[in-house]
Amino acid sequence: MQPIRIRKRLFLLFIPSVLFILGGIRMWLILGQTPYANGWDAYFYLVQVESLITEGRMHSSDYSLVYPLLLLFRWVSGNGVLAYKLCASFIYACYALVLYFAGKQWCPRYALLAGICIALFGLFNPVAVFMDAQFLKNFTGMVLLIAMLVAVPRNRWFIILPLFLATLITHRICGVLAGIALLIQLAQKRYWIYLLITTGLSLIAVCFLPGVLHLADLNRFNHEFRLIPGFAPWSLILFYGFEHLHWSWYIMLAAGIIVWILCFAVFFDQEMRESRRMALIFLLMGVVLLFPFLMFNADGPALRLTLSFFVLAPIFLPLARALMRQKLLVLLSVIFLAGSAFSWQAYRPALFDPPYKLYQAVSENSMRYLPVYKNTTLVIAHKGLAEFFTYTQQIDAMPWQPEPGMDTGTMMRISSKVEYPQFAMHLDSSAMDSIHPLGVSYFLLPERIWQTFRSRIDPKDSLLMQAVYSWQNPYRVRPDYITRKRKS
Repeated sequence: MQPIRIRKRLFLLFIPSVLFILGGIRMWLILGQTPYANGWDAYFYLVQVESLITEGRMHSSDYSLVYPLLLLFRWVSGNGVLAYKLCASFIYACYALVLYFAGKQWCPRYALLAGICIALFGLFNPVAVFMDAQFLKNFTGMVLLIAMLVAVPRNRWFIILPLFLATLITHRICGVLAGIALLIQLAQKRYWIYLLITTGLSLIAVCFLPGVLHLADLNRFNHEFRLIPGFAPWSLILFYGFEHLHWSWYIMLAAGIIVWILCFAVFFDQEMRESRRMALIFLLMGVVLLFPFLMFNADGPALRLTLSFFVLAPIFLPLARALMRQKLLVLLSVIFLAGSAFSWQAYRPALFDPPYKLYQAVSENSMRYLPVYKNTTLVIAHKGLAEFFTYTQQIDAMPWQPEPGMDTGTMMRISSKVEYPQFAMHLDSSAMDSIHPLGVSYFLLPERIWQTFRSRIDPKDSLLMQAVYSWQNPYRVRPDYITRKRKS
């Protein structure tokens, strides 16, 4: 009997290990479609890590568990971009693993089969791949949130509370979602002592880790609200365009909504007490995440909230006990596994990532002229380019206009979408001598000359005004939630 038990335990360890490795390798291959780091935030994280290594502190004060992981992989690989891809692949592997344990726990009758099915659901999930590649910190927070939810039904508070705190530290939005889930669980079971402990941990995190939460963070929601709630999946499709999204996106969007609807049936089933609590958590999260009173744009919170819903959706499928039949679980597993062989195509760096090859050329060309301006302290460039420039050229750049009172005499700007003849129409010959072409409508010029040029534009010239006052030519000053990080 003893050898049989050992073989059984080894088999039970083998399955999650395979799923973990499969998830990591799959994500690694997806990210390997480009030699650059993936997503709009990648080089910001890499600047933070390099600053920690060289200066002993972050470029911008920010507490998140992503940074220790990135530091670890940076130490192992010796390369920042490689470290980022390794870290993202590791987090995705953890996502597959926690889904496996969720399926096992919430479907005890066919625990192993359900665990495999839900893990394969996660491997198929193109939304999770997108979120991992684009918003690594946010996705890491979601994985920690899922791990916390897996521990909630068994009331393992020695696991739940540390995971809640880790989620809160890693990403604020995920921390709020974790708080909602805990409040629902605690209120229904009347565990007031744990409610007090959770509140205390949150206050400690807010008071002693200034990068975690601040009233200034509410500025992120300025001009983001609207009176009528939107339907987030539809907004997501319109945002990226019908023709640009892979077919697997539409399957995942439909599947996530179906799981949410099934949770209504679970919630109203009086015989499923524990499942009803978890279903209520997902239902309330769905109300917040699927029907936000928020504008949908690339930088706003609505996009990340929408993605969060579909990253969470697979773990709640086992709550629908009517679907947890042996033959149906086998069928779903086969479908998800087959779909995974094609859904990797859903992430296309050419569509979703910034044009880093162009940014590399612009950055390298700018270094031909910057040595002439020996006292340069800061370069103004648009989002994506600014972080890439800082990381590759080791010169500070920011995607914001300098605040009033800052000395712009030592600042340069990389402009975009403004042509040389347009500069010549508004500037004299001496100023034009300081404007240097970088290729593809990019120019390097002193910040003071840029401000002079902008002040002379005729407001009736709508095309030029539209180009100058756009995200590609930063014109807004840094909001409070960014400047307070610099000070902390």
